[in-house]
Amino acid sequence: MKFVPKYTDGSVNAPESSPLLEFLYLSIGLLAVIAAVYFILGAAVNFVVPYISEETERKISSVFAAKYAPSVKRPAEELKLQKLTDDLGKLTGYPAGAFTVRFINDKTENAAALPGGIIFFYKGLYEKLNNENEIVFVLAHELGHFNNRDHLRRFGRSLILILLIAGFNSSSNDISGLVNMGLGSAETGFSRHQEIKADLFAADLLMKKYGSAAGAKKVLSLFKSREKGHEFMYFLSTHPHSKQRIEAIEKHLKADGHR
Repeated sequence: MKFVPKYTDGSVNAPESSPLLEFLYLSIGLLAVIAAVYFILGAAVNFVVPYISEETERKISSVFAAKYAPSVKRPAEELKLQKLTDDLGKLTGYPAGAFTVRFINDKTENAAALPGGIIFFYKGLYEKLNNENEIVFVLAHELGHFNNRDHLRRFGRSLILILLIAGFNSSSNDISGLVNMGLGSAETGFSRHQEIKADLFAADLLMKKYGSAAGAKKVLSLFKSREKGHEFMYFLSTHPHSKQRIEAIEKHLKADGHR
């Protein structure tokens, strides 16, 4: 038998699969596992929150209440906001002193609800509002977060996010970045749902106090005018686009027989 040498074609030492493709599969699988863990734990938070007693909530919130207690000499804006908030609290059945408003001397155009009944109202937003109705809508929106116990849900879900993201800080930057982006997108969707519910609560409260929800539409129209042409950016925003928020309020009021 004659020996016939066989020449290699250069593929002998080539890997059977692409390292890049393997990394992609690994990243997708890992992200799916992390997302599943996040959603399961997030669902657990949502299930537990309605059963948290007021006493337990006070214990959780005590550190925030102590840290953000108002100073002895409060600015006039803060006193005005506090009075309006106290009036809204009475309309919704909350006890006197349930909420504390802090006027933040900062150009940020925002307001926020924190555990402990704390409401941050930033100077930047305050100066953009034209009348009491508009101010009351913002305050009522934050009360809506308290009424829906969003502050506790956010607190619980934030802890989950911190723990999950921290677990990947020591991993490669690529995998950690994918995890952060995936969890961030999930949290964005959750926050948008909360914001719409708080808007509807605020609209109902304005109807109860003034017989009109015009303040809500004016505030959101102000935001809408500044968002024009940038709707795509709201894919990454915790707040829905103002156009969607206005439409949700109008639909809600119409369903209740208001216009």
